[in-house]
Amino acid sequence: MIDYQERLSGLLHINDILETVQMVAGKKSELLQLLELCFVEDTRLAGNALWVGMHLSSADIQCFTPYADRFIDGSMSETTVTCRRLRLAMLERLDVVIERADFFDFCLQHSLLLSEPYGIRSLCIKLAYRIAQPYPELCRELLLTLQLMHPSELSPGLRNTYEKTLSQLKNMR
Repeated sequence: MIDYQERLSGLLHINDILETVQMVAGKKSELLQLLELCFVEDTRLAGNALWVGMHLSSADIQCFTPYADRFIDGSMSETTVTCRRLRLAMLERLDVVIERADFFDFCLQHSLLLSEPYGIRSLCIKLAYRIAQPYPELCRELLLTLQLMHPSELSPGLRNTYEKTLSQLKNMR
């Protein structure tokens, strides 16, 4: 049994991440050990575990699907920008239906926060859209929220997410 806590507690390079991905690939018990490290209080260790998680194959990352609520709760309570962004990115990769009003509200709020990095704001828009899709009233709320943004003040990446989501919402009508 490999001690992933020790392996992921220091500085990591991409080769270390890819090597760790190979070690856990297809091994549910190893993947669950990695999952637990995504939620430790040590932000370096949690961040490194999340980085490894972001490089997992689509099949391996789906082992985390039953734990989506932990990623949601972690995203909403996280104070470290890197860990918040990585948790949101993990959620985006999970094949899971999210039906939490508190998380929808969080995504709307954080998509508008100028103090949030563009990556977090973009992920919040994408996740809010995913939550809203089956519900016309949530789609309207998301549309109204997006209309509060000023596209000329957005980064190219965030503007792309904004425009794509706006277009998808308008096509749903």
